Amino acid sequence: MFTVVEFYSYLMCLTLPVVIGMRGLGRFDRSLKMIWLWMAVTLASELVAGLAGLLFGNNLWVYHLYTPVSFWMIAVYYNHRLPVFRKYRLGYLVGMTGIVVELVDTLHFHAYDQMDSYAIVITSVLGLAMVLLDIGRGLMAERGAMLRNPYVQISLLFGFFWASAALMLGSQIIFSPLQVVAMASLQFLWTVNIAVHVGSGYIFSR
Repeated sequence: MFTVVEFYSYLMCLTLPVVIGMRGLGRFDRSLKMIWLWMAVTLASELVAGLAGLLFGNNLWVYHLYTPVSFWMIAVYYNHRLPVFRKYRLGYLVGMTGIVVELVDTLHFHAYDQMDSYAIVITSVLGLAMVLLDIGRGLMAERGAMLRNPYVQISLLFGFFWASAALMLGSQIIFSPLQVVAMASLQFLWTVNIAVHVGSGYIFSR
């Protein structure tokens, strides 16, 4: 699906923020440590996916495992960030919802050799809700200084990713017979994922 050069460029973009973040782990709070761990898991999953593609000719099963784990970790991040989530442990509930959605999608709609489109769209909508809550909290608390807040910047990156994922995979579901749409969706999400990780690396380097 991707050339060797594209794949290694992608891995480099995922590796840099992990390495940069590793240097600052001692000064990170629990929420930022969770973001760093999420990026490390993402890097590991892409390495496994690359190996699976070479060995088995299909690596989509890797993403069936990665999607719920990734979503759960980000939901836990928001459990640390949002007071109402922290008070009622809503982040863990939202994260478990993502796991259940993935199981239902895998068992009844998209098997391990297919893209888990429904699960990604639904978790993207749930993720956008958490992003909006965090940004709304930032607006009320900081206003003019909000965009300089690294946590708000992280939410903006997640918002960009989840909005893109919902739009692209929603289009893929609607136009599923068109292979060109599926390929364009995956290429676009690949590019968005690079932007999110490079942006996270920049936030960590400050």
